[in-house]
Amino acid sequence: MSSTSSQSKKRRCPYTSVACDNCKRRKTKCSGGKPCKSCGDSGVSCVYERTTRFRSGGRSPAEPKYTRPRKSSKENLPSPASQGTDATVNRTSQSLPSPTSPIRPGASDYYLTLAQQRLTAISPEGNAPQEQDHDVEQAGMVRMKFLVQQCINATGTPLSTLSLSDWMQIIQVYEEEIGLQYPFLDIQELQETIRSTKQGTSQGRSERLDGHISGRRYQDRLDDILTLIFYTVSILADPASTERSKPSVEAIYGGAVSRSQLGNLNEDDLVLIILGSIFFFLSDQEILAWRGIGTVFRLLQELEDTPDRLQPRVLPNDRGVISPEFYWSVYTLDRRWSFGTGLPFAVQDSDVRYRPNLKDNSLSCAYLKSMVAYCEISSEVQKSILETPQSIVSGSKRDFLNFRVVQWQQNLPHGLCFSGIDDKFDPAKEKRGEYKMRLALYLRANQMRIIIHRKFMARSELNTIDATEANVMASITRDSIRVLLQLARDTDIYVAQQKTFNHFLETALSSLLLIMCSTEDLKRFSYLSDVVEALELVEQLASQSAIMQNMWCKMQSIKEAIKDIQAKLSGEVSSHEGQADKEPHEAGMLEQGPPIAMSPTEMMLSAATTIPPLMETFDSFEALEESEGLNFANFPELGQFLQEYENFYF
Repeated sequence: MSSTSSQSKKRRCPYTSVACDNCKRRKTKCSGGKPCKSCGDSGVSCVYERTTRFRSGGRSPAEPKYTRPRKSSKENLPSPASQGTDATVNRTSQSLPSPTSPIRPGASDYYLTLAQQRLTAISPEGNAPQEQDHDVEQAGMVRMKFLVQQCINATGTPLSTLSLSDWMQIIQVYEEEIGLQYPFLDIQELQETIRSTKQGTSQGRSERLDGHISGRRYQDRLDDILTLIFYTVSILADPASTERSKPSVEAIYGGAVSRSQLGNLNEDDLVLIILGSIFFFLSDQEILAWRGIGTVFRLLQELEDTPDRLQPRVLPNDRGVISPEFYWSVYTLDRRWSFGTGLPFAVQDSDVRYRPNLKDNSLSCAYLKSMVAYCEISSEVQKSILETPQSIVSGSKRDFLNFRVVQWQQNLPHGLCFSGIDDKFDPAKEKRGEYKMRLALYLRANQMRIIIHRKFMARSELNTIDATEANVMASITRDSIRVLLQLARDTDIYVAQQKTFNHFLETALSSLLLIMCSTEDLKRFSYLSDVVEALELVEQLASQSAIMQNMWCKMQSIKEAIKDIQAKLSGEVSSHEGQADKEPHEAGMLEQGPPIAMSPTEMMLSAATTIPPLMETFDSFEALEESEGLNFANFPELGQFLQEYENFYF
């Protein structure tokens, strides 16, 4: 008997009572490792402690839902790239923005907070909704996750640890996800340098340097450049890898900043700062990204004393040539992150005198040209609309700027046009990176039009919502939300580029919420189904990474208010004369949004049956004239809020 009991205990010993999310969802045994055996074999992210941390019904909505995993003693050891730079790492770490710092005017958090306050004001009290347990599986980059684990367990740098074929795959992923949009790196030159380096590793170090790669581009800082590329790509494959790679990234980034400020400019150092800034952006440290790219743009201004304004700039002491692609990539990133954080440009448009021509006919350069033109329109919108008092913003100015955005979109090259929600990704017809470029330009056009209409629709002298502006803006915001929902259901592009697409979702969702909660007209609540779908998407993706966790923390109380309004409004509609025979979805309301299906076919069928068609006019929804049970209120201060703060994410 004792022998049988002993054997039973031995069989249970390797397993743990606290299973990871994936094992619980699949109802399989969990080994309790980090990652567990099941997740390690399938190459998926392994997350623990979701039951006790995420489903506590009594916890405060403001309580942080994400706690970074404690590093092991091995992870706490300085990596080879960070040894001897502890002071730099500490200084960089101390500069991180506090998660509890006040909301900056112009940041995206402001509009979500504003919508939350308005929804809370009009919603009846209710219990917190139960959260669903559902994961969205990432479809690709399984190989990249394996390489990340391989480098974590190695003592050398990624360049020395990974093989040549691995590096060619990493560079290919980088090119599709980042390099096509921002071609500041010469990928072909970089690949040749990697080949020369890896092929010469079997020879002596001095012989290898002299005989194989002496004088090659990027050679001086090749180890650091590839380390940053690897860790940046690793975020796209596994967002949980951010904490493990941050010390090395900060050490390399800090060294490049110091050298660029204290010595001669070097192309490799500028590349390192840009790569570090992209890493910070993708890891939800946007202020650091803004600082870094601004540093590079200001350094490039030192090279503008050349007589020929179109001639490529040569760095001091022949330390590299600044190509037009390099320059315009920095310009675009500076505008993008300045608008995103609500902070000023590193260099104002009036001071940008160097305007080199992009002569390459590639799709990448065509995208960059389109983004430069977009940034110029954005600057005009900021000057003419955002910095102008609402009371003097004319309808003609609004129409002209809206026309410029529409014209810009219509004049895009054929290879960069996107036809809306019916334009789905087909890997047999185009590359993933090319589809993402088309999609990004489409969403940015929608976003700019939202900003223009949002500013005009709430003029301070009226203290009310302009119905025409609200209707136009609602159509644009709902279109963006539905495109993003379909993107998340059908592909892993949203998951890989969470930070980028979260910007579009936050802008569209917060603007749609402001329409709903800034009027007594119940017709505005015909948009409720789109809001519920968007919130459920964020909730379901929250288990994927800290970025989605942070976004869900901001939106959780919004969902609770929406649920309360939804329940109350459903009761009012069903009791009203002439409305009793209508189903809830006919009034634009859903009692419970459908979960994201695992099968793409099921996903699309679900989306087609649950998302109502766009409303062309408000007449299609018969509003209730009496709603005694709902405590609605006008918000005359909304015009003042929109005048003082603008979210300009793109």
